[in-house]
Amino acid sequence: MSPVSGITTSDVSLINWQDKMKQFRTNFENLANALQSGDLSAAQKAFSALLQSMPSNNNPEDTIKNDFDALGKALQSGDLDAAKKAFLKLEQDLQTLRKMHHNSHNKKVEQSDTDTASNNNGTTSDNGVSTLA
Repeated sequence: MSPVSGITTSDVSLINWQDKMKQFRTNFENLANALQSGDLSAAQKAFSALLQSMPSNNNPEDTIKNDFDALGKALQSGDLDAAKKAFLKLEQDLQTLRKMHHNSHNKKVEQSDTDTASNNNGTTSDNGVSTLA
């Protein structure tokens, strides 16, 4: 089977990252449900699964790490109320981080589009394919 034309290593990395994020989101929701229902044992198991599914990041956000630490300590000590509060803070900080990541991605795409347009020293044919002049 021949490789698919146009798929780059960064595309494969993005797909892998998206799969990891899907698993992370599922584990995150399981933790939310366990905390909401007051099931400490299930929350502890869900937290463990969540930690294992965390996408690796060479530059982890200290805030997120601190949130996970606080949540882990609350679950370990059996303090369900503190765990719920820590989870809410984690959820808020993850949403903020996701928005920042989304905005950063959009800027990169816009820059890439600008670079492509400025490097295109040709014309566009009727079928939308760029041709050199």
